[in-house]
Amino acid sequence: MTVLIEDLQALLEPLAAGGAWYGVCTASPPVYPFIVWQRIASSPTVALSGAADLQNTRVQIDLYGRQLSDLAALEAAVEAAFAASAIVNMPLSSQDLYEPDVRAFRTLKEYSVWARN
Repeated sequence: MTVLIEDLQALLEPLAAGGAWYGVCTASPPVYPFIVWQRIASSPTVALSGAADLQNTRVQIDLYGRQLSDLAALEAAVEAAFAASAIVNMPLSSQDLYEPDVRAFRTLKEYSVWARN
């Protein structure tokens, strides 16, 4: 799992001016746009012959931006990065939100990724 986390961080980090953060953005104040991502669930692959070394993990990627145009550009960059990546992935969902407490737009994206243990 550690390798997958490192691979995803390396994929997402250069895409946003404010960087990519695992779990929570600790920058104070945050630089927009930025990405916060985390693992939602992991399921090992088990066959009749026993456990396999392949694991499916669902990740949530939250994109934050002050301007809708910045957020749309960041979303396109994330999609392009995943499409070009060696990480086996499948987009699952995307949702647009607004965070009134910080006055920022947020796009929530979920991906299913496959990696070796």
